[in-house]
Amino acid sequence: MNKTSLQGFTNLLFSNTFKFRAMRFLSPLISGGKNYHCIACHSFLDGFVEAGHAHDSLKKHEVIGGGIRKNARCPECNSVDRERLVLLYLVYETKLFQNRHYVLHVAPELYIRKFLSLRKSLDYLTCDLMRRDVDDQQDLTQLSYQDESFDAIM
Repeated sequence: MNKTSLQGFTNLLFSNTFKFRAMRFLSPLISGGKNYHCIACHSFLDGFVEAGHAHDSLKKHEVIGGGIRKNARCPECNSVDRERLVLLYLVYETKLFQNRHYVLHVAPELYIRKFLSLRKSLDYLTCDLMRRDVDDQQDLTQLSYQDESFDAIM
């Protein structure tokens, strides 16, 4: 194998797309036949459970993602589909975990917060106006941070 081929193979092997596809293929083998994997708690599952609210106004206004959703909540950690989708995006579609980054997370969701706060490559700060369980209580429209203090704001 020449150097160019080896480099191409190495790039493919360490690409996020390859890792995602490999995980989808290997999950049933690793998990004893369970077809679902929760990225928030790393449980292998037979499936997720229903979640959501059955409000008439959600149906009336055809709110996307509103109402009762099948396969929405993890039965192990209670993370919901939206949180898991954001985590998948951050892991496989961004370079957030490749180098040191400063991240401000406004109104942090529980499982996204847990996931990001454990990453050693992030200087992670949470912020919210009303909540007391955050690092900093501030109004989003009047933040006290200097310009360009963060690499990412969520």
